Amino acid sequence: MENLGQILAFIVFLLVVWFIFSSLFKGMAKATKTRGYNYTIHFVNTDKEIELTENSRVMALLQIISHSKGNNVYTVLSKRNDKTLKELLMAEYHLQANQVAITPLQNAGPLASV
Repeated sequence: MENLGQILAFIVFLLVVWFIFSSLFKGMAKATKTRGYNYTIHFVNTDKEIELTENSRVMALLQIISHSKGNNVYTVLSKRNDKTLKELLMAEYHLQANQVAITPLQNAGPLASV
């Protein structure tokens, strides 16, 4: 009888843990769909500094969070994925794949420390 009680307690514990984590990830997914994804864009080996704000086609797809002037690094928010953004930036600025590095960021939420 004691074993049955322990087994039931363990099953209830697992269900509670599952419910908590599934709720967190569902909330994060909704927020991501609403706001978009955070990325760091780093342009390397370019002749001049790239100003994303001067290109309306690029700005229609992203929002600049920060820009490190002088070293071609941007932190942006976009609903597009990193592959789409990289292809757009390569086409708009006539760059090679090795000249654009896009890194996804997770600033908050349950995966921030992963």
